[in-house]
Amino acid sequence: MKKCFTLFFLFIAFHLYSQDDAVVLVISNMDCKILLDGIEKGTSKSGSSVRVVTSAGEHYVEAQPFDSKLQAKGEVLTLESNKQRILKVQFETASAGVEPIKVSDLNISLPGIVTVAAWNTDHPNQNYPFPTEWFAFEKGDEIILNATMSNKNGTNVISVATYPDQVVRYSNNSFVELKDVRIKVEQRSIFAFVLGTNHAFDRNCFLKIQRKPASQESAAFNSTVSKKKVYTPVSIQEVQDFFINGGLNATLSTGKSRVIVPVSLPKNTVEWYYRFSSSRRKEDIEHVKANFKLFSEIATVTLGLTGVSAVITEGIFSSLAQPPGADFCDIYLLPSEYSSAFEAKLDNQWKHYQDGSRQNFKSGNVRVTCCNTGHLYLGIKNPAATIGINVSIEVVAITVKEDYVMEHEGK
Repeated sequence: MKKCFTLFFLFIAFHLYSQDDAVVLVISNMDCKILLDGIEKGTSKSGSSVRVVTSAGEHYVEAQPFDSKLQAKGEVLTLESNKQRILKVQFETASAGVEPIKVSDLNISLPGIVTVAAWNTDHPNQNYPFPTEWFAFEKGDEIILNATMSNKNGTNVISVATYPDQVVRYSNNSFVELKDVRIKVEQRSIFAFVLGTNHAFDRNCFLKIQRKPASQESAAFNSTVSKKKVYTPVSIQEVQDFFINGGLNATLSTGKSRVIVPVSLPKNTVEWYYRFSSSRRKEDIEHVKANFKLFSEIATVTLGLTGVSAVITEGIFSSLAQPPGADFCDIYLLPSEYSSAFEAKLDNQWKHYQDGSRQNFKSGNVRVTCCNTGHLYLGIKNPAATIGINVSIEVVAITVKEDYVMEHEGK
């Protein structure tokens, strides 16, 4: 691979050093070691500087990149007392020699107008599922398309769009064949290649897809795309706190001895969680609430999690942080129709789900798998008669959907 570099420097008057000091600042666009007269003086991170103080006179300053494919570059500098010199080292990589890489050679059967019309008759108000191929490409890639047809009568249709934002990067509604069509990739993305024909009858399209990487370093990018289950955390209730009075005090004085927290589950919820803590001391709850991070913890666990039947195993669930707690509460998972009766203390008129309910509960994480649709409530009850209690709660759901995922993601 062709390598080139450019050295830039300038002098700046500088009067803060001792009379005999000379200073050189070395700035490189790549991680490298900096040597002065063959002696290592420090490590330069890309874009940062290494300051070297030395004596006035002639010195050899060298930058040795950690990338073994690049050669060390140096410059002989004449340094003066009371002056600072800046040496900028710019390493550049030329990618002109990178050859196109085969992504796929496809033989695709395209449905003719007759086939599409018959399907639409049997499936009213639905869109015909035209043949679609999915591939991933790296930032800076150039997609190269070539296509020929088994039957050259009539014209054909192709659309190439990014996914999931569906930005069309190339389309042609009347091609007979495609020769060396090129599409520039601006960001790492999944691309959908949708094909059809304007002819009455079916025919085959022989589509060749290549990618030309921007550099040799990105040549190993994996273009494979798979359809998998993708898990996403959704915040249902951000961290909130309540004061719940004792039952007798609430009756004789003010406040409530019961509160309800709505839980509206999004579509495709597979399980959900709540984190709870209680204490008679308000300052305890203020401290605990500041450290409630259930959503971020679950987001970390589910990041990149695809294609599994159980979202979070018991082992992973037990690894979630356990919040502290000091005093008891009762929590009931309520169907929506029983929330008012619970809050009104009509205890013979409401029911609850055992899964997701906890009695004599001070703190912890609760995983709910029994009830994953619709609107529910968490009913929180202070079992004490005269002593109030402070509680904090956060609720997070996990949804799942089948989606296209690039195999290279996360690598």
